[in-house]
Amino acid sequence: MKIAILSRNKNLYSTNRLFNAGTKRGHRIDVIDYLRCYINIGENQTAIYYDGKKLGRYDAVLPRIGASQTSYGTAIVRQFEMIGDFVINKSDAIKSSRDNFRSRAAYKLIEIIEKYKLLDGLEKALDIGSAPGSWSEVLKSRGKNLKKIVALDLLDMNPIRNVDVYKVDFLSDKCSKILAKYDKFDLIVSDISPNLSGNRSSDFLLSLELLENVVDFALKELKPGGNMVSKYFRSGDISEVILTCKKHFKKVTSFKPKSSRKESSEIYLVCLEKKSPID
Repeated sequence: MKIAILSRNKNLYSTNRLFNAGTKRGHRIDVIDYLRCYINIGENQTAIYYDGKKLGRYDAVLPRIGASQTSYGTAIVRQFEMIGDFVINKSDAIKSSRDNFRSRAAYKLIEIIEKYKLLDGLEKALDIGSAPGSWSEVLKSRGKNLKKIVALDLLDMNPIRNVDVYKVDFLSDKCSKILAKYDKFDLIVSDISPNLSGNRSSDFLLSLELLENVVDFALKELKPGGNMVSKYFRSGDISEVILTCKKHFKKVTSFKPKSSRKESSEIYLVCLEKKSPID
């Protein structure tokens, strides 16, 4: 096998052990200093270069990314993932372990926030289907102006400081009574997913129904000017939902974060600036 170890120094103890173990078993081992790599993004494909030379494909890539180089190191790891090399420790898993988020789903919301400036000037946010809590953690860490974050889920979720967590069905009368004390929200996000069966047609219908429910809910609970993000699965026609959203929001688009698995059909509906009744 042809194996790459991404490490700053071949002589580091852990790197040296991996190198020796691999070569003893007859594998070709290349130790690559990831800080000397760069990415060339072409029209048809992305290539990784090391010391000015284009790297070939590897059967396996073993990242050994130092904590102080997490950002650049994981960017290089992500490129190996994108070209199809088998990577032992995924880039999102490395970042998640360093950032201490509860799940890698956090990076999907971070990408959406950064692309669409979702948190600019917002004060109140609602997280639907919040367990295990990574999206609420992102809202708390990124939403410097947020004065209130509310999290809803049918599943148990460990507390997060300064986040109001409720174990409740967001469509229930009980939830309506809870939310009445908060008035309306500036942002509603949902990473909720139905219980999937593996049947593409039935799973899409479950996903569509859930998306419709989230949209209806958001239209009731959002302030004018508010934003909504909701996951759905790109395996069927959601044109009617899109038309509904375009009637009520100034901008409607779909976005698949890079941190979402390439083979996954999940994608996010992003609705910006809810129209006021007079718009």
